[in-house]
Amino acid sequence: MLYQLAQSAPMQRVQLLEWEQRGVDLQIWRLDQLDVAAPGNKLFKLDANLRGARAAGYSRVLSFGGAFSNHIHALALTGAAQGFSTVGIIRGEADAANNPTLSDAVAAGMQLHFVDRSSYRMLSKLRHGDDLGAALGAQFVDCYVIPEGGANDLGVIGCKVLGAALANTAHADAQIVLPCATGTTLAGLVAGLNNANTVLGVAVLKGAESMAATVRTTLNSIDAHHCTRWSIDTAHHGGGYARMSADLEQFIANFQQQTRIPIEPVYSGKMLYAIHRRIERDDFERGTRLIALHTGGLQGMRGFGYRKTQQMNKAGFSHSVLRVG
Repeated sequence: MLYQLAQSAPMQRVQLLEWEQRGVDLQIWRLDQLDVAAPGNKLFKLDANLRGARAAGYSRVLSFGGAFSNHIHALALTGAAQGFSTVGIIRGEADAANNPTLSDAVAAGMQLHFVDRSSYRMLSKLRHGDDLGAALGAQFVDCYVIPEGGANDLGVIGCKVLGAALANTAHADAQIVLPCATGTTLAGLVAGLNNANTVLGVAVLKGAESMAATVRTTLNSIDAHHCTRWSIDTAHHGGGYARMSADLEQFIANFQQQTRIPIEPVYSGKMLYAIHRRIERDDFERGTRLIALHTGGLQGMRGFGYRKTQQMNKAGFSHSVLRVG
């Protein structure tokens, strides 16, 4: 069923004059258009984890994330759709519960538990409900624990479906491009493709030089060490995770105006901007075919406006002022 879902995501060719002039053909695989509660790649990272929870007899699932986490949002909505109760350990202050992401999570039935950064670093390393129960209280003992971002072997196995679907539909000479944070989707995609196509991951966070080693270790752990046709671009993080430079903001605005495809600055927008800059440098030969994964996460775009509003409120601006212009 997940394979058929992946195949249902449309491919949309992007025709930007400067890309065409350099002979680069790019299609976007619109995972953001999947007909599910939380579209994008997160569903695939969660699928095997939720099946594992159910097989182990759990009805309550817990994971970790920040105040605007796509993973937390997807877990809340997908978990509810599949009959699980969910718990989110959130890095930050409790007043973040009013933001759009966490409001959606609460509306889907997720229980939120807020912790400070140092506690979060410790707690997010725990993998069992018993350990969380010892740290936070007995109410967490009966939870099936999914790591932050769904970054485990089960998450990788779920993402293999994406690679398998592309292996049966993509041109053999097409290069697959996707944004990467933990490397989980990249590893799964590479394993599922089984060397059918080359893959380029665009790291969206600063200091991701160790990600390649993590991906290699993960591929070894799922017996996919022979899958070697991949690389990671660590030069287009744009200053760090969820950082949006003026250049990136302008690129996203122009791209959306010309293509009518919604993108966000954390993942898909940063990936497409990296592709744009590489095309400008003639990194791709004429005749290159690219397939870029739109990994969803559009809900997170609301966080940029929300944070700006909060900052202005703290500075003493009224809502009536914010609406002007």
